Amino acid sequence: MSNRLGMTLLLSALGAATLHAQAPVQAVADAMIAYSGGKYAPPKCSADKGKHFLVSSAATYLKSAIEARDVEKRNTILGKAQDNAAQAITQNGQDKSASAWYFLGRVQLTRGDVAGADSSLARAQKFGPDCEAEITQLRRVAFAPLANAAMKQADAKDVAGAIAALRLAQAFFPASAFAPYNLGVLFSGEGQFDSAAAYFGKAAATSLPDSTEARTRASALFNQGVVLMNAKRTGEAVPVLERYVREHPSDIEAKKALAQAYRATSQDEKARALDAETGVSTAAGPVLNEGLAKALDLYKAKNYAEAAPLLEAIAAAEPTNVTALGALSNSYLALKDGPKLAAAAARLSEVEPLNRDALMLLREGYRMQKDSPKANAVSERILTLPASVSVTALNLAATSARLVATATGVEALDLKTGKPLPPRAVTLVFELTDKAGRAIATQEVSVPALAAGQKQEFTVEGKGEGILAYRYKVK
Repeated sequence: MSNRLGMTLLLSALGAATLHAQAPVQAVADAMIAYSGGKYAPPKCSADKGKHFLVSSAATYLKSAIEARDVEKRNTILGKAQDNAAQAITQNGQDKSASAWYFLGRVQLTRGDVAGADSSLARAQKFGPDCEAEITQLRRVAFAPLANAAMKQADAKDVAGAIAALRLAQAFFPASAFAPYNLGVLFSGEGQFDSAAAYFGKAAATSLPDSTEARTRASALFNQGVVLMNAKRTGEAVPVLERYVREHPSDIEAKKALAQAYRATSQDEKARALDAETGVSTAAGPVLNEGLAKALDLYKAKNYAEAAPLLEAIAAAEPTNVTALGALSNSYLALKDGPKLAAAAARLSEVEPLNRDALMLLREGYRMQKDSPKANAVSERILTLPASVSVTALNLAATSARLVATATGVEALDLKTGKPLPPRAVTLVFELTDKAGRAIATQEVSVPALAAGQKQEFTVEGKGEGILAYRYKVK
């Protein structure tokens, strides 16, 4: 199993099967004998005090079994030990005796009966809380073969069997992070992110002090945040990843994950602060504007009546979206709606004041309304343009943009004499904007004096997150 899932989960789906589990009886029994080293050691807690005679007899049988070399003989003796301890509990009033339950549980473990031992040892700890440390150690010894058996099933790609075995191991020894952590890995590999997050959370909440357990808890905490994000529960992922970063401030990958979680919950300032620490931007690049794509499909199909309201909504939310404004203006032209054409073309010419086509659309909107003064004023603007500017490309990235445009010289006229004006240079101030029209980057461009028909290409480049559009003005 991987110690960390990372932002991409490592386990592939391994298939589903009916849950089944059978404790590795002999492996647990062997582990208990190996732990004793072939020599019986009595408990140091209250379980060894005030024992009923049947419990004392069970302890004696347990000692003989541990020290017996013949396996068959050992099993026979263990059977007698269990009978004595059980009789003390069921027939001799020892049902609240820590010693009776302790020895019953220890005998059961030595016989490989995990489920029985789990119940007996829980009662022993309840009636003899000072025995907790020794009982925990017994559970830890028996847990190892349970965990090993589960891992063998996982390696054999028996996911259902591994899950069942790990659940058994977790139930028997919940103090360890190992079982819930690996359950989290298995469930995440199956795409069951909600279950994975729950098990990673359980693993992160354990508290055994050794270093291996501490590393597993740390990985569990990180992975819990990741799978919560995969489950689209980003709001829950944020505090989990925040805690991990607080506890592991040098983990760059975790900071990237947290920054992504911040962005997904509209906490962009916090994300940018983390990006500054890591030196890597987690800003997402531009994505397809599905609403605009739908509107343009209608527009290209000449379904202007249905395209127009969609384009209006986009232009309202994205005031510098030249594509939407251009299609909207031409839709109203086709629909012969002068007032709406004038309003849309006016917004377009505000974004691109040297766009000759936009100005001609604006003039047409006024003409349709028979508003001669406004139409004549626009004509004067067209006649005195120093150049016509057309943006030919806008290349967008997550934290930058590059605009390419062409200025074409036009023959400007003196409005008083009607004679041609000499070409003149202009300075344009470009703003690269976000979706809402806020300026992210600004650059001035000097356009030289261009004779009629002469072309000059120029570029505008800017850095910043969220650039989607542009506007410019004549300085």
